[in-house]
This record gives sequence, structure tokens and C-alpha cells, in this order.
Amino acid sequence: MQFGRVTGAYAHDALQAGRHRSHSLPVDWLGEPVSKTVVGQDLVHTLNGSLTVFQSSRNDAERRLEAIARGKPDPGFTEGLPRPVATPADHTTTEVTDPETAPTVVAIRDRIRAHVAGEFREHELTRLVAEILTVLGFRCEVSPPGPDGGVDIIAGTGPLGLDAPTLIVEVKSEPTPIGSRVLRGLH
Repeated sequence: MQFGRVTGAYAHDALQAGRHRSHSLPVDWLGEPVSKTVVGQDLVHTLNGSLTVFQSSRNDAERRLEAIARGKPDPGFTEGLPRPVATPADHTTTEVTDPETAPTVVAIRDRIRAHVAGEFREHELTRLVAEILTVLGFRCEVSPPGPDGGVDIIAGTGPLGLDAPTLIVEVKSEPTPIGSRVLRGLH
């Protein structure tokens, strides 16, 4: 997910090829992409709405998204905070507000990701991955918590787990993207 701030007015250029390219809105993109796992579940539903551009208004979304865009954790919805009162001068005739939420495949995947990120931290995620591999027919040997030299799970097939394919698995549970050092270590 990428945050941006609209810096100008909507424009339509009928001469642009393609129906989507003819519509434009100037945006300054802020920072690096952010994983949806750092966003509270109530905001994930809003973000998975069908509209691309909208003004988020539910559950103190604007304040919370501003914090996330600045690299801070979602402060969560605080009941009782004063809510801005919209006046007719605040909106044009084409007001865009929070979209209705719908249980889309993307929304369901995001909910699962958020649940896994929230419930399975550190070595618990390693155990979850080993259980998934076990269900898929692998026999797994899980390293104990602590330094493991980059090998969290050794998984193989067959009655003793010695048949091909053999998988060497390193599990990472950080809420942010992993760095290039970790990727190089996989080689």
C-alpha cells in the first residue's frame, strides 16, 4: 500500500488514449510502501473498498492513516475524539467518501495476513509454517528458538522425510520488508 497526498484538482483529457488515462489527479507520493498488516482491521475494510480515490472518514481514519504514512504504528480508533463536521463548502458536488465495504478476495487475504502477523510472531510463525508444510505431506524438523544459521525448518517427503524434494526454510516475522542482506543470505 502506498500513501500519497492529492496536490491539485481533478482533470479530464479526452484526447488521452484509454478510458483510465484520460482522468488524472496530481499526487505527491509519500515515503515507501507500507504493509497492510500494520493497519487496524477496521481500516483495512475501508482501504479494500472499490474506489481508488476517496476521503476516509470512518473510525478516525484520517488521523490514523496520517500516522501510518509517517512510519508510526496505527494508533487505533479512539471513541469520543471530536469528529470534524463537514459543511457544504467542504465538498464539491462529486463528493467522494468511504466506499461501502464488501468481502472481496483481496479483503479476505488482507484479513488473513493481519491475523497471522498479529498472532504468530517470531518462532510461533516458524511453527505455523512447519504445520502447513506437514499438512502438505512434508516431514519437518524445526530448529529451536535462537540463532539457527539461517535454517528454521528442514522439510522432506517420504516416510522418513529423506525423499525429494527437500526444503530448507528460513522464516522472517518482521512487520516491515526485509533487507537485501537477508535475501543475499538465502543464496
